Amino acid sequence: MKKVTTLLLILLILLFLISCELFTLTKPDVNIYGMFVGLDYKNSSVGDLNGTLNDAKEMAASFYALAHSYGIDFEGYLALQEGSSRDYDNLLYPSKTNLIDRIEEIGDKMDEDDLFILYYAGHGLGSRYFDNDGTYGYLVTAPEGPAVLGSPDYTPFSMDELSIALQWIPGVKVIILDSCFSGQHVAPYPRVDNTASPNYDPRIFYLTASMEDQESWEGYGGDDSHGYFTYYFLNYLGWDQEGNTDIEMYANNSIDIKELISVKGEFSADHLDDLPPYLSLEDIANSIKKHRIASSIYQEKKMTSGPTNVLLFHEDWK
Repeated sequence: MKKVTTLLLILLILLFLISCELFTLTKPDVNIYGMFVGLDYKNSSVGDLNGTLNDAKEMAASFYALAHSYGIDFEGYLALQEGSSRDYDNLLYPSKTNLIDRIEEIGDKMDEDDLFILYYAGHGLGSRYFDNDGTYGYLVTAPEGPAVLGSPDYTPFSMDELSIALQWIPGVKVIILDSCFSGQHVAPYPRVDNTASPNYDPRIFYLTASMEDQESWEGYGGDDSHGYFTYYFLNYLGWDQEGNTDIEMYANNSIDIKELISVKGEFSADHLDDLPPYLSLEDIANSIKKHRIASSIYQEKKMTSGPTNVLLFHEDWK
């Protein structure tokens, strides 16, 4: 009977590990690297967005504050396209080339046990725009340089290109996308239909604002707007829109220069003093609501299939 009990226990442990893969629970000296991207498209013919800059800044600030409260080293990059200017020479201007270069440079700093967070708030393009393209998933990044007659004033960044760029990151990667059709970026888990996906990587964990055929919506409110997905994400973390937070981020035209940037919103001191032992991506995902804009229009989050859970913070990583 004892042998049977032991075997059952081993099987239960194996099933847990397969179905609920977690980034090393108690590994010390974990560093977190984050790149937070937001575009408002006011320098292009693409439709303006009101909430994306708030989304990117406040997500960056919340990760910064939580990491420091857990005692974890955090290095953050805030890549913004804001207003009518086109700051091509700024290395953090979110053109496709710049984003790929930053991912590579961050990857050079990381170890296998570190954590990389990529957050994107902006437009996404899906199958309705690219009927002949089987990959379908595109982020809409800033133009590479001055417009040439007939050239688009944005640059599509495909899911294949993003997947290739992420190969430069040696650690665990968490990709959070608040954009239309963002679910297309989530590569299918090979065990679902016994076929391997060229974009599947067991160390990449996705959480997207919408399914592959859905649009992602933001609330009205002008300068105070947020994407619904990001609003509920921040709400679960305990982020309060009142007050301001100063965060140390890479800025200007060099990733060697850090600045204190003031961001709207904050965590209360009581909240930071009473954090749980860890926070996981799955817990956050389960808290995000399906949002119905009208009777026939809604958006629903999508996560990586297969082993989906990964820790974002843990008190033993310091």
